[in-house]
Amino acid sequence: MTIRRHIAPDLQDPHPRKPGRGRHQATWFVVLAVALSVGLLGTTLACRADDPAPSKPANATEKDPLPDVQLDLDGPEDGPPPVVAPITIHRGQVVQINSRSNTVWIVIPSHYFAEAGGGSDWAIGEEMIAFKIDRGFARVKLSEDFPASNEEQSVFFSILYFNGQTYFYQQGESPPRMIIPPSPLS
Repeated sequence: MTIRRHIAPDLQDPHPRKPGRGRHQATWFVVLAVALSVGLLGTTLACRADDPAPSKPANATEKDPLPDVQLDLDGPEDGPPPVVAPITIHRGQVVQINSRSNTVWIVIPSHYFAEAGGGSDWAIGEEMIAFKIDRGFARVKLSEDFPASNEEQSVFFSILYFNGQTYFYQQGESPPRMIIPPSPLS
């Protein structure tokens, strides 16, 4: 007679140990641990794929990117829009247009500009780009392949302001313009 017969049925082990069961569990534990490790490693590498590349050494031969050009369109909330002076922008450079006090709509009739962030209601056509700034900012980038020239070139654009009650078109040098410096023909 074994001791097991004398133990109450509700206290007996429902899964008595079988020879080799410990190795089976250990194997599954190792397989599970390896699978989780590989999954975490893959996820980490996938997340790091979007990280920016490490900075280049100071002696790199590539030219440094130009800083953004700022264009502020803020004027008095109850008056006409401010006078916008011409701005200079180089090929590949970004212009950030700010309007914190008014809503503005801007149309740039050139296919050499691209959306670079901010703004809303973007409309991009074959020969123009248009967008809205509702008390915030928008960024546009001038293409590197803007046509080369031995003379400075200008891109004129249109600005429509809305101060909550009245619409105004740009005043001063109208239409305002962006000046692209000469780039000798190759």
